[in-house]
Amino acid sequence: MPPLTTPDYELVPLVPDLRVAVPRSLDLITHYVLKEQGDWFEAELAFVRALVRPGMNVLDIGANYGVYALTMGRCVSPSGKVWAFEPTHATAAFLRISVTENGLSNVEVIEAGLSNREGNAVLFTHENAELNTLNPGTEGGTTETIQLRTLDACAAEFGWNNISFLKLDAEGEEERILEGGRQFIAANDPLCLFELKHGTFVNTALLSAFQDLGLVLYRLVPGLNVLVPFSPEIAPDPFQLNLFACSPERARECAKLGFLANSLGNAQSLDVGERWSSLAAEWPYARELSVRWAESRTTSSGEEREQVEEREQVEGALGGYALARDRSVPAEIRYAALQAAFNTLTSLLKGAPRLSRFLSLARVADELGHRMLAIHSLDAVLSLLDQGVRFELDEPFLSPNPRFDHVDPGTELEKWCLAATIEQLERLSHYSSFYTKDASLPRLRCFAELGFPGSEMARRLELVLARTSA
Repeated sequence: MPPLTTPDYELVPLVPDLRVAVPRSLDLITHYVLKEQGDWFEAELAFVRALVRPGMNVLDIGANYGVYALTMGRCVSPSGKVWAFEPTHATAAFLRISVTENGLSNVEVIEAGLSNREGNAVLFTHENAELNTLNPGTEGGTTETIQLRTLDACAAEFGWNNISFLKLDAEGEEERILEGGRQFIAANDPLCLFELKHGTFVNTALLSAFQDLGLVLYRLVPGLNVLVPFSPEIAPDPFQLNLFACSPERARECAKLGFLANSLGNAQSLDVGERWSSLAAEWPYARELSVRWAESRTTSSGEEREQVEEREQVEGALGGYALARDRSVPAEIRYAALQAAFNTLTSLLKGAPRLSRFLSLARVADELGHRMLAIHSLDAVLSLLDQGVRFELDEPFLSPNPRFDHVDPGTELEKWCLAATIEQLERLSHYSSFYTKDASLPRLRCFAELGFPGSEMARRLELVLARTSA
């Protein structure tokens, strides 16, 4: 297969030390997102980086340009292997370039699709390779004849008997892939990462297909990097793109490694004590406000008892948040502590809409996986500011934005709060500015004027301007 010529592709960085070959166009999703964020926008990729270890054998079904395949190839080196399935000729060619450029000889690219039968099929292709599908799309699209395989046949051919992880993203073909891989699933018992949604369509039939195989459904709590049970009866967060499924036995193994919590633990069994003050001591804004917080607490004796109790509840929630960050604590306890912090802050805000509490709730909700609720909290902050409400800085709070934990506010604490809010809202309200185009410009320009620059926001502004002026 002849290599693509240099003008046809660009190598863009992917953390921590990878380069991905992609077509040179800002109108293509992968190129744009990696340029913008230096990473893929799915929190599950961070989980994969922690979970996949040297010596593991893994599959990437629907590898596309290889964000997951290349990442896993680096993680399993030198003694593990990745089999990456990508059916389209052009995209597979880009992936092979990336494999070579990154020296990942343990990544094998298989130019085939997977389904419940062997043979050929017509693939409906899209300008953005992430959207290629075996299901007919809109009229006027292009097609490509591809090879189809089944998991069971590939398992026999490649001698798979210890595949511990499988990433599945096949744009609607997932159910048939499982149908053609029943023996493989039973023999290998992998942890499966799969796509929950295709656009706005939630694939509930796929959830049932996994359950019919005896597998249990989980979602990722991004702030903890821990899997927790997912109930199909509860509507997922609108930003929830992916889920996991595995057998009870594989779940127990993941739990032993600290990657899974099958239930809420008893967070009250551990005293949060000085955890919040110890954590706050690491952050410039909290150090700046520590004296003010202490003074406001000691002068609260004359306040109404209800206000004193609320302050204690806030400090308890922040202590629980600090406990949830402690990786030496069992996952069930960390999950319970983060959930308790969320519940407390949500309850308090029903009574009094304090800006500082909305900031804390935005942080906790996002880390718990309730992204839309985090967005609502950040919107509430901006709405209250428009009404003339000012930031209350006499009560401890979390920055809504992890980057700002280590950004020194100097004497501009209110501007710092506003900048942290705007940046986090820009990050959370969509997966990438690729999808908003110039609608992001007012927010990005406002952020730039506040004086707390961030490299990703600068790249977003540069890319939006470049794309809209093209």
